[in-house]
Amino acid sequence: MKRLLLPALLLLATAACGGAENSRTVTSTEFQDDWMLTVDSGTLVCEPPAGIVFIAPDGTEYAVNGTATGMGYADIQPIWKADPSVPAELGLKISIDPLITAGMELCE
Repeated sequence: MKRLLLPALLLLATAACGGAENSRTVTSTEFQDDWMLTVDSGTLVCEPPAGIVFIAPDGTEYAVNGTATGMGYADIQPIWKADPSVPAELGLKISIDPLITAGMELCE
């Protein structure tokens, strides 16, 4: 259902914001060593008021922040890279903050 709603919501949000963009492509090349996902690219979307969603190449929509989690989007854990500088058994991930920051810019 969300897969059908997201394009319609994107269209409505764009029209309501006078053409302001609330989505963009993000890539591992753009973020370089800070890239935190196991996929090389995807679409970052602001779901108003401040839900940040990452759409993977396979079409899966993941919550990047707590607001998007509360909206019912899938947990991003399956594609979130482990931090290679920390022992794997600790389960720490690479910071997702740069993706949240990029997403919040779309919400402005």
